[in-house]
Amino acid sequence: MKNGHRNLTKGFDSVTLACTLLLVCLGLVTVFSSSYTSGLDAVKPYFSRQLVWALLGLVAMLIAVLIDYRFVEAYAYQLYGVTLFLLVFLLFSGKEVHGSQRWIHLMGVQVQPSEFVKLSTLFVLARFLDDIGDRIHEVKFLVVALLLAGVPTGLILLQPDLGTALVLIVLLAGMLFAAGIKRSHFAFLAAAGIAGIPIFWQFLKGYQKARLLAFVNPDLDPLGISYQVIQSQIAVGSGGLIGKGWLAGTQSQLNFLPEQHTDFIFSVFAEQWGFLGACLLILLYLGLLFQAIKIADTARDFQGSMLAVGIIVIIVFQVLVNLLMTVGLCPVTGIPLPFMSYGGSNLLTMMTCIGILLGIRMRSFIF
Repeated sequence: MKNGHRNLTKGFDSVTLACTLLLVCLGLVTVFSSSYTSGLDAVKPYFSRQLVWALLGLVAMLIAVLIDYRFVEAYAYQLYGVTLFLLVFLLFSGKEVHGSQRWIHLMGVQVQPSEFVKLSTLFVLARFLDDIGDRIHEVKFLVVALLLAGVPTGLILLQPDLGTALVLIVLLAGMLFAAGIKRSHFAFLAAAGIAGIPIFWQFLKGYQKARLLAFVNPDLDPLGISYQVIQSQIAVGSGGLIGKGWLAGTQSQLNFLPEQHTDFIFSVFAEQWGFLGACLLILLYLGLLFQAIKIADTARDFQGSMLAVGIIVIIVFQVLVNLLMTVGLCPVTGIPLPFMSYGGSNLLTMMTCIGILLGIRMRSFIF
């Protein structure tokens, strides 16, 4: 037993923890500045709420480290069922904000269940792929994997929440690829996805279509649907090499940039800390990615490797899409920047993912 504990501590990944905590701290500082109104010396309550969620995230991360991921995987289908129930519940009783039913009130706190679906889908896919092994080459098992990710994706699209639905689709693709799906099957699924875009377009809401059209033609409606991205580009560009300094960003402090504390938090950060600050932020994400790849490669079993791959896919996809979105190189889809954007459910989910990664790494040293 003592040897087991020693091996656990031997595998502790301090680099992953340090990168995560630095990102969370930078996120808190940026949420504070995006909540600060220049001239009025007033701060909106976003910072205090995000601080509470960060502390809860630390607790969730610790729990995820201490509980063996194989124990959680044993209950993967039950967890998956609970989150599906929450998604169905949302369709009938969810709180509608800006035309979307994504949130429920739980003990006075607003919670977004679709964020937790990322975790349950991650676990259920890892469990299923581990159970079937090489039978992933058989079409019937591939169809089951598609359904496991497709059902929550469909329910999330009904809310509607295009960004989270895309995360689940990419998560499925990444895990299937890592599990060794046949190239011909992968190519067929990719081709089917591309062919289905015109059908998918018909089911998009009006504002979602407008965002995609604004991406293709930014001058389509500069004072309407394109306004947010244009202001974001101005904020990022005006940061220059070293930025304007904390609480000194004109685009953010004078509220030219809408929803700056959520999906466009990177624009606030880049305006205040400039190109060098943005490079530092990206280096922290790259450090996290490098460590996560090592964890996936050295995991003691297939389940751990699949979980690590899934977490890499979730974090990398969200970071890439969010950063490209803020500079106008990707359509606005409502995907938050991990560890930085305001939002308790997302922060709690991301920090739990890091706890799972740390747990996989620590248990890779137990034989």
